[in-house]
Amino acid sequence: RLTVMPPLSDLTNLKILTIEGSIESLPHGTFDGLSRLETVNLNSNRLSSIPAGVLVPLSSLRFLYLRENLISSIEVGAFSGNPRLEELDLTYNLLTAVTYGVIVNVDTALIGAQYKVAIAEGNSLSCIPSIGSTVVWDERSDRLPACTCGAGFYLDSGASQTLCTRCTGSCEIGQELCPAGSDIDGVCSDCLAGKYGNSDF
Repeated sequence: RLTVMPPLSDLTNLKILTIEGSIESLPHGTFDGLSRLETVNLNSNRLSSIPAGVLVPLSSLRFLYLRENLISSIEVGAFSGNPRLEELDLTYNLLTAVTYGVIVNVDTALIGAQYKVAIAEGNSLSCIPSIGSTVVWDERSDRLPACTCGAGFYLDSGASQTLCTRCTGSCEIGQELCPAGSDIDGVCSDCLAGKYGNSDF
């Protein structure tokens, strides 16, 4: 019974890979030499995380299926390095939060391409990051609200999970530090009518 993906570097002409059952991890080097691989189907395994960099050798990757695993964490940049990625399925895992830094694919964004992401179904997400036009969410994910934070906090988009982080710094009297919905630390805005601002938070 395989629990770790074996090295596949000898299969240089492989275009479709399907392994289902008991894979628990994806070590670095797993996909070395597989630049022609277009479809990776790892549905119904026991993966718990997706490390950054492991998919980088897959320069032709178009479809990535990770449905019905035990994924609870995804490292920032895990899906960068794959400029042709068209579809990503993360449904039915153990995800409770996800941020811009996890989902954004820098390479597709640079060439103005889009890719479809299915993630809400079967996970415990209450919101999705606001990413813009590089990602097309599936219908169920698209119904979730955009992630935001309350006043005094900002949404840390570089984090591996959705983190509302306390703002630092100070503002002028009459201004509010990090109003609700902020995604940048230290931003100041004029207080709304009926409110007052302190010089620090």
